[in-house]
Amino acid sequence: MNEPLTHAQFEEMISAKLAVARRRFRLERAKIFPRIGDKYADEPVKVLICGESFYEDEEYRQRMLEGTEDVAGEAIRIAEDGPLRIMKMVRDVRGEQPRMTGHFHRRVFRYLTGRTTGEALRYLSGEATNKSVAHSAYLDEWQRWAFWELIQERLPQPKPDKQRPRPTKKQWLEGEEALREIMSQIDPQPNLVLGLGYEMGDELRATELLAPCAKLGKDRLFVYQGPTAAGTRTYVLFAMHPAYRKIGPFLNRIVGDVADTLALIRAERGLL
Repeated sequence: MNEPLTHAQFEEMISAKLAVARRRFRLERAKIFPRIGDKYADEPVKVLICGESFYEDEEYRQRMLEGTEDVAGEAIRIAEDGPLRIMKMVRDVRGEQPRMTGHFHRRVFRYLTGRTTGEALRYLSGEATNKSVAHSAYLDEWQRWAFWELIQERLPQPKPDKQRPRPTKKQWLEGEEALREIMSQIDPQPNLVLGLGYEMGDELRATELLAPCAKLGKDRLFVYQGPTAAGTRTYVLFAMHPAYRKIGPFLNRIVGDVADTLALIRAERGLL
């Protein structure tokens, strides 16, 4: 596996990706660019992972105070930094064995592939004994998808022992408008938008943006009704938020719902 990026190298990478995004998108309502994986355009079924929101931290607040924060690049920063964090090896105090971190990204990966991180590493490494080969391949898997955040500004950092602040009605409405703009410009158009969080689904399904889909008998599957870059059908499936602590009993059902939807799209596109 390559050496971990230094902070300066990471910021340089983000700046380069942000420059590409600014050429690719002309945003008025949306403040956040989607992060487009390097392999996204080549995928037979294109997936846009739609996160819900993100929260302030001390580093973010300091950048805001210094006037150096660029809101437009936040989703790119988050999407790039998340998988990179997963790849960092940390030592287990009991046995000095490396383990993976980042349950959010591990669960999203499982939603889309059906594999746990451990299963993915074993599958991707094949006969290789050097685990860095598998880690590199796992990170490369994230290049297949696009990623974006619906809520267009950071929420306040939750106070200790307090519930996380939730988006306001105004922020949900702004997110809906931003989604319309992103979907009208993202090209190639995603065949599936995977919305992370049932509350997001409840908010968006109350608008004219989504139409219920009777196929597969899933009450959280919709057809996107807004304008798109290519003018073809996009399905929208809402899944339980991967940060939910008691998600365990529901994981297999979520994985099945995503797999069924991907199979439906492949069948309609003649990819089976």
